[in-house]
Amino acid sequence: SWKILGNLGITAMKLERDGEAVDAYQKYLDGGGSQIDPAERAQMERDLMTTKAGVVYVNIKVSPPGAIVVDERQPLTGRLVTNRYELAADGTLRAGVRRGRHRVTAKLDGYEDQTWDFEAAPGAEQTHVFTLEKPKAVVPVAPVVAQSGGGEAPSPQRTERPVSTPVII
Repeated sequence: SWKILGNLGITAMKLERDGEAVDAYQKYLDGGGSQIDPAERAQMERDLMTTKAGVVYVNIKVSPPGAIVVDERQPLTGRLVTNRYELAADGTLRAGVRRGRHRVTAKLDGYEDQTWDFEAAPGAEQTHVFTLEKPKAVVPVAPVVAQSGGGEAPSPQRTERPVSTPVII
């Protein structure tokens, strides 16, 4: 129902999922038409314009598909803002984020995480491609044992402790 889209827009805006807020506000205004109270419509239109002015669209491609993307932004004041996004089946994401410094990490089980740091400026669209790689296998190295001149491997050395013998007087 168009009636809940206004609340979804407000929630998305507070979560800094600005692209989703823009979509929800627009659908609310379009769906509600003349049924929306004029004062409420004016407020929603102001919120929509403000959100649109600051939104930065980010296009991400992750290979292989199936990953999640975690976006972290530290505002000038307040706590770190973290949003998690699931990608489309083809490994793509288009998200509207808030301006500022972002750290985006692509994660997929069995692969090493990759991170992208960028400055999101309003009006600029950002694009990044992640190519995730499986962790490099670490091959254990066997200890080197020196061989004696006779061709036989020396026996492991023992550390012997001195044995005290009782003295009888």
